[in-house]
Amino acid sequence: MICGKSFFELTMAYRKLQPWKWIHSNEMFIVEIPGTGEVAYCSVLGMNGQHFGLGVHLGNDGLAYKMAVRDGRDDIQTVIEYERSLLLTFQDRNELKTEDLRWIKKLGLRIRGRQEWPIFRSMSPGYFPWHFSRKEVQTFCEILKQAIHVVEETEKDDAYLLEGYDGRWRVRLLESGQWIDGVMNAVIEPEEEEAVRISEIEMRRLQKYRQVKLRLEFASYFEEEAFQERDGERPFFPNVVLGVEDEGAMIVYYQVFERVDYGKQLQAALVEMFNKLGFLPAEVCVDSERVALKISALTSKVGIRLVRVNRLLNVEEVRR
Repeated sequence: MICGKSFFELTMAYRKLQPWKWIHSNEMFIVEIPGTGEVAYCSVLGMNGQHFGLGVHLGNDGLAYKMAVRDGRDDIQTVIEYERSLLLTFQDRNELKTEDLRWIKKLGLRIRGRQEWPIFRSMSPGYFPWHFSRKEVQTFCEILKQAIHVVEETEKDDAYLLEGYDGRWRVRLLESGQWIDGVMNAVIEPEEEEAVRISEIEMRRLQKYRQVKLRLEFASYFEEEAFQERDGERPFFPNVVLGVEDEGAMIVYYQVFERVDYGKQLQAALVEMFNKLGFLPAEVCVDSERVALKISALTSKVGIRLVRVNRLLNVEEVRR
């Protein structure tokens, strides 16, 4: 993590305010992320007995994850799939990793006491929690400045945060170089259908296959143990793609990859599965709206019926 004393001083200024004494973690405010077209959904942490700090959930995925937690849908697959956030927590010294202690020592900072030591973690879909990058430090610094403003205003006026009345939340917006107050609705934007991402040659090959009256279950999920390719690199959770025949629960396809360009990778896996089979199934079943949106244009193009179901029973059977 790249940071300096000014970043640390800003962090400790936030700690000194102790906003968790009057702001609940269920309350939220929004901050525009300069130069990105995105916003951050922010929550003060600590009133519920968890570590003191600040949670900054980024963009549409961040909001989707925050709403999932609110609704009790925070299973491990949801966390890995959606959590996109920058987290600051204040913890005891023995909870810091070597990298956390290294930069504190390098800057000659003096910290004492329980729940005083700052820990910064980047949460990114498909990846293990990691230290901030240089860009993430810059982003968090801008948001932290606005968080301090919001905290100070809320201390003076407890109605400042709006508390989501009529779906509206307090937002800090950057207009003409000046930060101003505003009001914004927190709405999860629906994902768009992925365009066909395979080549014309691959498409023509698929269209030559005969279609068989067969239903396949097609699943995509994360392994729950992270994998690190090289020392110092951020570990990732391997993405598994599984194809299972509906009759007999026979595995017909298995692939593992690091999720980078999910739509393209998922369509490539589907094509590889069809090539190995040597035919096209009449139906492909999926249990995820996101997976359906990634492959629906392709399945439609080759005449396969895509079925969205709540559970893939055969996939569940082979995963046991």
